[in-house]
Amino acid sequence: MDHVGAALGAICGTGDDRSRAMLAHRVAWVLGRGPGISNINAHLGAVKPPRGVTADVIALHKAAMLLDLIVPVASLKPPTNFRQFDLDLHLDSVKRRTADFPASTNPVAPYLAGSFLLYATQTERDQAMQSIPEAIALLRAGALAIEAMSPVGADPNASRTLFHRWFGVQAPQGVAMAKSRIEQTIAGLATGVCFNYAGANVGTNRYSLGEMGFNTSNVTLPGAVRRGMDWGSAKATVGPYILLESKFFVGAETTGYRLTQHHANDSPEMEVSRGGAVLHEATHVFAATHDERFAPPASAQAYGPRLARRLAANEPAKALKNADTYRLFCEDAYALQRAEAAALAALPAPVVVAPLAPA
Repeated sequence: MDHVGAALGAICGTGDDRSRAMLAHRVAWVLGRGPGISNINAHLGAVKPPRGVTADVIALHKAAMLLDLIVPVASLKPPTNFRQFDLDLHLDSVKRRTADFPASTNPVAPYLAGSFLLYATQTERDQAMQSIPEAIALLRAGALAIEAMSPVGADPNASRTLFHRWFGVQAPQGVAMAKSRIEQTIAGLATGVCFNYAGANVGTNRYSLGEMGFNTSNVTLPGAVRRGMDWGSAKATVGPYILLESKFFVGAETTGYRLTQHHANDSPEMEVSRGGAVLHEATHVFAATHDERFAPPASAQAYGPRLARRLAANEPAKALKNADTYRLFCEDAYALQRAEAAALAALPAPVVVAPLAPA
């Protein structure tokens, strides 16, 4: 999708024009909603510019063509020439005329930003979109586990033991807070989340791109798309943007659904599922979680099973606010419920005894 990606890059550039960046996000949202993106990419790629035209001007021309296809404005037809002044003027005019397109700055459906179209492989795009239902399934398993917890004072059942493992000893208000954060995250993921690509392929072609979610010094403005080396990053103050980074797309680092619970030993392994990585970041955005640190002198962040268990045991108030705690709890809840369902399915069918016939 390099031609579509180049067009989106030309729309927003890498500067600090928020309105152009938001227009690019909205166009990406529309492209992701319907079929035909491959045909659009081929259509843009069929442009035959005159000799000597720079790559930047060609990208501007593709941007004008893309906008005419996605957000047509009857009185604003794209220039047929390759003059940069005319193309820039046209893009600014479309931006002003489509300021409310498609009626919200936060489209009400998960979508991939332009960086996925410009840099990511089709496999990576598929992995990103598959992670949404996976994350929601994990979150629902976590909510069900909390609902199934045995009452305080009774013998702890599997769900209460699981909750205690990851959240520590909590008063009823703490249990309610954990469930509320899970429910907030489910609602957020089902509506307006945007995935930005920060994987290993950033920068592998000649095009540059700026997007919301990448500017850490001023979160109200776009920043240059860059490669990240972890699983992801997100901040509630930035908006509904989740950056998916290099490890998210590597099979040795990230799995699909976890079907076994996390190790109870002192292994430093992170044991991250694809849906769990998105769940972690989504709790930052929609449930105001943090990457909590232990009290000094340790001060380490509670990532992974080993440190999250220690946080639950020693600082349970922080466990309630720790993003990776929610990931680990929900992944284990999903594995527990799958195992229970499999055990029930393996039980022999009940024997039906026919009533005796009257003598």
